[in-house]
Amino acid sequence: MKQELEEKLTQRFDFYKTNLPLTDSLMAFGFECGNGWFDLIWELSEKLEKMYQDYLNSIPINERAKDLLKNKEEGFRVLQLKEKYGSLRVYSYGATREMQDLMDEYEHRSCHTCEECGLEGNISRVNGWDSALCEKCKNKREKEWDKRHAKFELGS
Repeated sequence: MKQELEEKLTQRFDFYKTNLPLTDSLMAFGFECGNGWFDLIWELSEKLEKMYQDYLNSIPINERAKDLLKNKEEGFRVLQLKEKYGSLRVYSYGATREMQDLMDEYEHRSCHTCEECGLEGNISRVNGWDSALCEKCKNKREKEWDKRHAKFELGS
């Protein structure tokens, strides 16, 4: 994902902690997916934020403990967000069952959203890689692959 889009997400949602050591989180590698999923990730992030806030408000603990859960590493955080086998994968720490169900729902939705442009798409195999792409982006990726690898064909 483009750096400017990643910055919008990390500045708005505090559970994307890109400054943690790699032993605690892989978000230092950024959002490992295409720009087309930005809106999907933003929508998911808004819902996760609200769900976690509702969860914090529902538990009977004092304000100091709530503040620890909300702002420190003990609370909810995304450990890694990436594309894998053509769908969005979100690995997290501290998610409630409902939050995990929501992340699973968005994983399914990503299978039908082009990772490159955000239009409707489907998972298809392009040159050995599974990707969620619309027809236009799929054709573009195939042509780019063919162009890059033409020099390796026998007799060239």
